[in-house]
Amino acid sequence: MHLRFEPRRQCFRRVAHLSLEKSTINPNTSALSKGDIAGAGSLYLPWTTHRRPVDYDFDSRADFAVWRRSSATWFIVNSRTGTTREKQWGEFTDVPVPAEYNDDFNADLAIFRPRTGEWWVTLSGSGQTVITQWGLQGDVPVPADYNGDGFADRAVWRPSEGNWYVLPSAFSASSFRQPFIQQWGIEGDVPVPADYDGDGLPDIAIWRPSDGTWWVMRSSDGSFSVTQWGLPGDIPVPGYYHSGGRGVDFAVWRPSEGNWYVRQSDDDAMWSQQWGVRTDIPAPGDYDGDGITDFAVWRPLEGNWFVIRSSNRSTFVRQWGTVGDVPVP
Repeated sequence: MHLRFEPRRQCFRRVAHLSLEKSTINPNTSALSKGDIAGAGSLYLPWTTHRRPVDYDFDSRADFAVWRRSSATWFIVNSRTGTTREKQWGEFTDVPVPAEYNDDFNADLAIFRPRTGEWWVTLSGSGQTVITQWGLQGDVPVPADYNGDGFADRAVWRPSEGNWYVLPSAFSASSFRQPFIQQWGIEGDVPVPADYDGDGLPDIAIWRPSDGTWWVMRSSDGSFSVTQWGLPGDIPVPGYYHSGGRGVDFAVWRPSEGNWYVRQSDDDAMWSQQWGVRTDIPAPGDYDGDGITDFAVWRPLEGNWFVIRSSNRSTFVRQWGTVGDVPVP
C-alpha cells in the first residue's frame, strides 16, 4: 500500500527571542587529551537528535548498517540477534535518511530524493510505503523530532537561503502538525540539529567550517549561542559522549590526526580521543546500549567498523560493508 502526502508550501515562521553567548577555545591542543588508544591496527550516522540511537531492531543499541548506492540496497546486522537482512530501497542518487517515522520504536528505512524533493519511507511495522513531497533539489535533509511527539519530522535545510523547512509528522496530533520555516545559517554551513540544551527536543543548529563555530538556537527558550569548537577540515560529530550530561556535546573528528575533540555540554570540560585514520568515516553511535555515544569509525577500503565501547573502554572490530557503501548505523 502506498500513501502520498503533498503538503502545501505555505508555512509559518517561528520567531524567537535571541541573546548571544560566545566562547573562543581552540581544541587543537594536546593538553586536552583524555588518553589515546593505539594498536589493533589503530584498531555516518544521522546526527544525534534523540537520546535513543537509530535502532533497526528495538534493543536501544545502534546496529551496523550500510546503504549500497550502486544497488540502493540496505544491509543491516541486528545487534540483538546477530542476524542480517537486506532490502532494496531507493535509487542511486538518493540520500538515506533512516529514522523513527512512526510509533513502533524501530528505525524505518527511508530515502530523500533530491531531484523530486520526495521522502520515501517504508514503515518497519506494517511495511507500508509513505511518500511525502517536502523539499527541492539542492536541499539538505535534516529529519528529527522537532515538535517532541516521538516521531521524526521531515525537514530540509536550504543552503541558498539558510532556511529550515519543517513538516511535523503525519502521525502527530493535529495541534502539533503546523509546518514552520526558520532562517538559521548561511551557504557553506553544515546543519547539525541535536538536543544541546537537554530539554528533550533537537535544537536547530549549524557548524561553520570556515571558523569552527557552532550556532545553536535553543528549543527550550528561543535564545541562541555561538561556540567556537573545531577547525577548517574537521567533521562535526555531536553526541552524548559522557555519562550524566543533559545535552548533546559539541564534538569534531579531525581526519588529519584521527583525533576526536569533545566539549561537554553541561560543564564545558574538554578532552580528546585518538581513534581512526585519515581515510575513515566517523560513525559514532550507542553500540553497547549504555546511553553514551561510542567512538566509532568505518573504514571504506576494508569495510571494517572500529568501535570503543564507552561502557568498559574495550574495543572491537566488525567487518560489514564494502567500498562505495554509505554507513547508516
